[in-house]
Amino acid sequence: MKNSTNAMKESRVPEILHLVQIMKRLRHPNVVLFMEAVTRPPNLSIVTEFLLRGSLYRLIHRPNNQLDERRRLRMALDTARGMNYLHNCTPVIVHRDFKSPNHHVDKNWVVKVPTNCHD
Repeated sequence: MKNSTNAMKESRVPEILHLVQIMKRLRHPNVVLFMEAVTRPPNLSIVTEFLLRGSLYRLIHRPNNQLDERRRLRMALDTARGMNYLHNCTPVIVHRDFKSPNHHVDKNWVVKVPTNCHD
């Protein structure tokens, strides 16, 4: 007999598979890179590249902020480039949760938008 948690996880399998199909084809320096997925319940997981500096939100709000005007402008452009790439895919990919805690920064200060999106 399945418990409700397992049933809920199994009901998400088609959604996860669809997201994986989208993520597999995305290649852009400002989009988080898809690496691997586990699609067998109860271990549903999507693995992406590791982005050393963490969330954009955390970097913006830390007390001794290292983000001078030039770096902030480059980060804004990185975000715009990533979103432009997603919006110019065929079919168009719409990001579902656009906010700074969901954007991450690599060791070279490059911002990457996540792929929690929908075509």
